Amino acid sequence: MDTASMTQTAIKAYLEQASREEKLALIEQLTKDSQKARQLVLDFYGPIFLLYSIYDGAEEKESVVDILDRHVDSFSQIFQQKATAVK
Repeated sequence: MDTASMTQTAIKAYLEQASREEKLALIEQLTKDSQKARQLVLDFYGPIFLLYSIYDGAEEKESVVDILDRHVDSFSQIFQQKATAVK
């Protein structure tokens, strides 16, 4: 597994298990700005909760999962870029 895949997997696992405060703290570390961090949390979780509700009624559930995967991948790349920029 390459580094990008490992980072993505770690972020997915963390986001599934961490509390809201832990998630916000992680994003604050990446952005160095609590207001930007709060907005990123909303930008990330808003579509996820929408996709949860769409998934429940979808006939083609796999298409919803694909959208969710792309959304998480996109944010994973953003987090990775921010982490690299902070170093």
